[in-house]
Formats: sequence, structure tokens, C-alpha cells
Amino acid sequence: MTRTCHATRFWEPPMGGGDDSQVDNNSTTTLTPHAAAITYDQFGALLNCKLSKISIDIGDDITHLRECLDVLNSKLADYDRRIKSLESVEKENNVLKATVADLQCRLNS
Repeated sequence: MTRTCHATRFWEPPMGGGDDSQVDNNSTTTLTPHAAAITYDQFGALLNCKLSKISIDIGDDITHLRECLDVLNSKLADYDRRIKSLESVEKENNVLKATVADLQCRLNS
């Protein structure tokens, strides 16, 4: 029998209902006071369904985090290129300052 997992329901009864005469009281548990009694097999199916949904949600979260990480890495690489460019400009500026200072010394001599 195939059961479906619903976000708002914990357990879906088997097709055709499930009257109390079919319930084995020695192997049942109750989720809430108003919930129908279910067997351990049904509870296991419910648990697997919930765990599967949690696993999918975690997988989606991981995918989203990887996408964010890719964007951040791209921005970091761009900032790194900008810093290297500024460092190069700074070096050229220092060379020009030294050249100007040298020329001023020569002019003053």
C-alpha cells in the first residue's frame, strides 16, 4: 500500500478506512489524543516520509548555500583583482615620485 506524505497531516489512513475492529491493540501507538491509532509499520512509514522530506529540504538548503558561496567567491576574486590593480598603481606612483624627486634634485643642483 502506498501512503502519501502531507505537510499538514501526520498519517493518512489506509484505503477503505480502517475501523477499530481491524486494529491490533498490542501493536499500536497514538500520535495525538485525537489521532487515529496506527501500527508500528504505519508509524515507520510516516517517519520515513518525514525524514525523506527533511532530507530534501536540507539538500535544497545546501544547494542554495553553494550558490551563495559561488557568488561570494566570485566577488572575492573581483576584489582581489582590484586590490592587485591598486597595488600596481601604487608602485607606479612611488616610481614617479622618486623620478620627480630625482629631477628636482638635478634641477636644483
